[in-house]
Amino acid sequence: MTLKTFPWSPGEYIKTPDDAIAYIEAALEEVGPEGIKAALRGVADSEGMSALARKTGLNRQGLYRALSDEGDPRLSTLNAILDALGLRLSVTRKSAA
Repeated sequence: MTLKTFPWSPGEYIKTPDDAIAYIEAALEEVGPEGIKAALRGVADSEGMSALARKTGLNRQGLYRALSDEGDPRLSTLNAILDALGLRLSVTRKSAA
């Protein structure tokens, strides 16, 4: 018996800023900091990459490149993306292990 799978796109399920926050926080918790690009890419897809590029002032190709697996976005790029999404970076105390 073959298991049938379907492509999944987080952008189809992220509809509100609270959805975006939950998705990014889950990615950080489950994957760690290296999961931030994939999470932001999913959130960017929900907004539409062209629309997000206009809001950030970045070009669409640069946005795709920054959020690609090979990308290494600057803090200013991450901040511009989060700002365009109505979000911001926050620092909290690490829980004791």
